[in-house]
Amino acid sequence: MSAQIHFFATEMPLLEAVEDAKDIRYVQGGRSDTDAAKSYSTVTALPNLGKASAESAVNCRTFLICHRTEVVRAREVAGPAYVFDQLLNPNTVTFTPGGLWGDDILLHGRFALASKEAFSSE
Repeated sequence: MSAQIHFFATEMPLLEAVEDAKDIRYVQGGRSDTDAAKSYSTVTALPNLGKASAESAVNCRTFLICHRTEVVRAREVAGPAYVFDQLLNPNTVTFTPGGLWGDDILLHGRFALASKEAFSSE
C-alpha cells in the first residue's frame, strides 16, 4: 500500500495538534554517515522549518514520523553509509516539509506511507 498527501505550507499547526494527541517524534530521513538516528521531539524543533532545503520538492529533506518509543533502523549501503527510510521502518510516515525556496517560490510538502501498519495508517 502506498499513499501520499501533498500540501503547501510554511508552518505546521496540524502536526502540533497531532503531537498533543499522540506521542510522536521526527527522525531525520535519508543518507547518513552513521547508523545513529537524529531525532526531534517536536515539529518546531526541525531545522529551518518553512524553508525548502533544495530547489526541487522531491529533493527536500525528509523525516520519518514515528511513535516516540519506536526503534528506527538504518539500512547500510555502499560507502559505507546508512539510509533511514521506510524499508526497515514500516511503522513510520514520511514527512517532507517543503517550504519557501528563495523569497517567492513555495515548494510542496508531502506526507507518505508505504505500509498498512497500524501506526502508519492511523
